[in-house]
Amino acid sequence: MRETTVVHGRKTFCYIAAANGNLNCLRFAHENGRPWNIYTCAIAAAYGHLDVLEYLHENNCPWDTLTCEMAEQFDEIECLQYATSHGCPWIKPSFSIE
Repeated sequence: MRETTVVHGRKTFCYIAAANGNLNCLRFAHENGRPWNIYTCAIAAAYGHLDVLEYLHENNCPWDTLTCEMAEQFDEIECLQYATSHGCPWIKPSFSIE
């Protein structure tokens, strides 16, 4: 299950909305002051919810290398491309296993 890969402590309302790809719920939570953090972007990327990731980024949700790592790990190429093209840091693997 992908969600357990990104769980770090207590899940926030925004994290759960992002994991489920529920943009309307996420938008409502954000507009009503619910907190989000780097794990919110990471879980959206892990599940391939590009529309959610775009909303998070456009509304200044923080992200870091974990966002790209999760997108890469779960082959969510569109999310990885979006994140890297919008300045999300990514440490590309220096090796490949084939």
